[in-house]
Amino acid sequence: MPTTDTVKYSTKLDMMIQILKPSFFTGNTGVGKSIIISKFIIDNKENKNLHPVNLTFSAQTDSKSTQMTIEGKLEKLKGNALLGAKGNGTTVIFVDDINMPSVEKYGA
Repeated sequence: MPTTDTVKYSTKLDMMIQILKPSFFTGNTGVGKSIIISKFIIDNKENKNLHPVNLTFSAQTDSKSTQMTIEGKLEKLKGNALLGAKGNGTTVIFVDDINMPSVEKYGA
């Protein structure tokens, strides 16, 4: 059963993707942000020609692996410098749980 928040977030996400604007959803743990976004991507992957790139950061995540993950899902559009979505689609980069753990006293 959809809640007011799930309908609100789903509608806003749909609007932002239609106008090709990046979105950042934030809120308390357990309100369903990840589920709403994942469901939206799955439900609209075919009809909106979405090409999802899913990222989850951890203490081992570094900039090089993040870049390689994103670039691996893109194709060269012109020469070697311009990358974009495959075909005529839209790449959607979903970063789940953007909070990075704090460095502890021994550097881990």
